[in-house]
Amino acid sequence: MFKKSLKLIFTEPLMVLPLFLCNFLSNLKLPVKNNIRLEYGFDINSILQAYSKQIMAALFMVVVLIFISPYLTAWTNLMVKDKVLKDEINFNANSKEALKYYLRILVVSLALVGALLIYIFVSLFIVVSLYISTNGSAGIFIIGLLLFVLILAFVAILVTSVIPIIVVDNEGFTGAFKKSFKFGLSNFFNILGVFAFNIIIGLVVSLIFKNVQIIQTLINSYLSTLVTVYIINKYIEDNIEYQANTNEVQASEDSTIIE
Repeated sequence: MFKKSLKLIFTEPLMVLPLFLCNFLSNLKLPVKNNIRLEYGFDINSILQAYSKQIMAALFMVVVLIFISPYLTAWTNLMVKDKVLKDEINFNANSKEALKYYLRILVVSLALVGALLIYIFVSLFIVVSLYISTNGSAGIFIIGLLLFVLILAFVAILVTSVIPIIVVDNEGFTGAFKKSFKFGLSNFFNILGVFAFNIIIGLVVSLIFKNVQIIQTLINSYLSTLVTVYIINKYIEDNIEYQANTNEVQASEDSTIIE
């Protein structure tokens, strides 16, 4: 399935173009001026004054991505779905159909971002509190950070298929999350392997192309797109196998009743 996902990206560039564009924009790093003067102290006002344009540009980019990414994500997911199920892609038709999933994906995206921010704040508060209460115990701090990363990775695997399921099955919020948890648990190590592959390749690329930011951005965008393509491929494959087994059992029961 992983090889199939790689092949789809290489052989069908239009299929991943919208999500690729979304990831490309999200991975862009804005140029920053390092002109903060420290002679008179280092305070928040000097930072805001020196980086005001960059901060405004970054906020603008975040807002644009928040409201554009749901549409681009739905568009790509629909094309992947059609390619896997029908072995065909209708670029224009899928671009129009993506609009009906926009609001649901936007709400889910905002909910996930909000939950992530709350989790980071609460976790850091707990870790720092324990660190202070134990008189600066390095062991407590390290264990806390490890638990933070492990829990975050576990939850990420469970919810990573929520948006693809919304598009593939035309599901609502509750149904999508339930199916995503079930899919994530049953394919936990497969998804973890894809994440690990992305992290390793990303680290290698960052070392090899340390001074070529554009190449890092392009490859990281490609890797992010690969996750979505793999999830949809695997989810559809599991569903088709499940439906086939269900139909086989039902046919067997019907034939038994007839006899």
